[in-house]
This record gives sequence, C-alpha cells and structure tokens, in this order.
Amino acid sequence: MARALEGIKVVDFSWVLAGPALTRYLADYGAEVVLVESAVHPDIMRTSPPYRDGQPGLNRSTLWADFHADKYGLALNMNIPEGIDVARRLISRGDIVVENFIPGTLDKWGLGYNELVKLKPDIILVSISLYGQTGPYARRGGWGSFAEGMSGFWNLIGWGDRGPSSYQSVIGDALVPFFGLSAVMAALDCRKKTG
Repeated sequence: MARALEGIKVVDFSWVLAGPALTRYLADYGAEVVLVESAVHPDIMRTSPPYRDGQPGLNRSTLWADFHADKYGLALNMNIPEGIDVARRLISRGDIVVENFIPGTLDKWGLGYNELVKLKPDIILVSISLYGQTGPYARRGGWGSFAEGMSGFWNLIGWGDRGPSSYQSVIGDALVPFFGLSAVMAALDCRKKTG
C-alpha cells in the first residue's frame, strides 16, 4: 500500500530536535528525505546519549539514529561555493526544504526563499525558529526551554510557595513536528490546487 508522501522529496537542513523529528515523520509517511549535514559543525544530537554499546562517538548516538531513521545523508560544507552548488542541485529536484536555523542563515548561503523559488517555483520552505522570523528576538538562537521560560510558562507549573520550575520535557520541541506536519500537508494541498 502506498504511503501518503511517496514521491515527495525533502531536503533537510534541520538539526538537534524539532526539525529532525518533523522530517522523520515525513520519511515515515513515505517522503524521500535527504539530510544535509556539516562535518565542520556536526549536529549536537550526535553527541547525546544513550550510545550504542555505551561507547560515545559521533556515529553512536541512538537518539540521533532514531530521529534520522529512513533518511539519506549527505555531508556538505556550506561555507564554500562547491557545497552550495551541490545544495542548489539537490533543492532543484526537491519539493520541500526544511531548516531550523537562526533566521537569515539560508539567505547568507544564497538559499533564502526568494532564491529557492528561482531554483524550483513550487518549492515549499518550512522554516522553524525559536522566536519567529521577525521581531526583536528573531536573530537569537536557543532551545525550546528558553521560549518556555520567556513566555512565563514555568511560572504556571510547580508550587505556589516556590520559584518558577522548569518542565522536564521541552514542550515546544515536542509540538513543532506535529504543527509542522500539518503545515506541510496544507502546503502540499495548496500546491496541488494552485500549482
């Protein structure tokens, strides 16, 4: 039986948690996902335990392996023209680009949305960032727990006679893949109807 996203090609520039979880779901639904990584700046999730056989190493994180199951992988140095050229060729054959960098990173590489549509007019860009694409905090990086603290969420949990308390699981990172998957499906439906 065919899976919902068979025939869809995804170029995955995401890293750490929320983006890789989203692209894992896309792969689970049948999309061909190519993970673009950098040997110069490896995904920090590669250094996250547990490790296979209890031995640390860049290729031994079971957490990283789980989030990247059923994906192809490619290491590119995006700081040199040859790396960007390969990325452009890959994107020109794709349907969806996913990234979760600080806003402006793709632009720095000449791969912002306005450039992506020149490569492929019907490309879908999923851009996940902690503080949104615009506004005073947009250029700040960080983890989902930062946004939880800044939003006041931590003040809502814990005990009334104590200070704010961190939730032990990052809610934003857990929710982004589901909202992202819904957004991707809506974008694919829109593209099918409008071109």
